[in-house]
Amino acid sequence: MEITTPADIESAAKKALTTGVKEVLIKGGHGFHDMELSSDYWSNGKDHAWISSLRLDTKHSHGTGCVLSSAIATARALGYGPLDSIIVAKAYLNQGLRNAPGLGNGFGPLAFNPWEKAEQDLPLVSQKAGEPGVRAALPNLGK
Repeated sequence: MEITTPADIESAAKKALTTGVKEVLIKGGHGFHDMELSSDYWSNGKDHAWISSLRLDTKHSHGTGCVLSSAIATARALGYGPLDSIIVAKAYLNQGLRNAPGLGNGFGPLAFNPWEKAEQDLPLVSQKAGEPGVRAALPNLGK
């Protein structure tokens, strides 16, 4: 399946859900359909959301996928719900990109600091691709 548009991403998520998984997150950080936003798509078959953040101008982005997945798993283990876990994880990832230490000459790592819970790092959430979305509120634990 070739994915070139947001509609393709939504179709791919629906297809993935037919395999029996309970939810799917398609990471779009390297997507080329929007040069201003880094947008990820989440669905559980009933609910869905586009979770977006402004792209940061940094070459220090090595490991974003690993950080995002680890942060989601950590948030789930702490009791956050599915979408809230992604919001918390994306905020932590944004903080890491924003505070990247600038190591190395190539694509360096992001920062791994205690979570600041800064509003500027919270992603935008919308129901449709390309919509600006609304700044997510900091989720409450256990909801």
